Amino acid sequence: TDSDWLVREQTMRMVSRHLGSSYSFVLQDGLDDTSPEVRIQAVKGLGWNNIETPIVRLEPLLKDSDSTVRLNALRTIERLHPGSVLKLDMVDSLLADSDPKVRREILRIQKTH
Repeated sequence: TDSDWLVREQTMRMVSRHLGSSYSFVLQDGLDDTSPEVRIQAVKGLGWNNIETPIVRLEPLLKDSDSTVRLNALRTIERLHPGSVLKLDMVDSLLADSDPKVRREILRIQKTH
């Protein structure tokens, strides 16, 4: 809850990499942080630690203003719920995303399934 986003991001990074399974609630809370850097670490941590997270909780991140958040949300959804991202109504918008990395990731997911 520190006011400095960098402190929150570094804390989230440590939890993501080393304490995720014990502190999954911290990662869940990080999805709603005001800083995209914190949201990135939170969504990565959920995927890395295989923390069961409903798609409806992750789906809003696919519309995030930060493309790196969108990219990592795609990767985490695919890891936790393989193929399910292709069933979402927003697949077409992901295919037309402004970031080529997001477009490539959704194409990779399509090829996999």
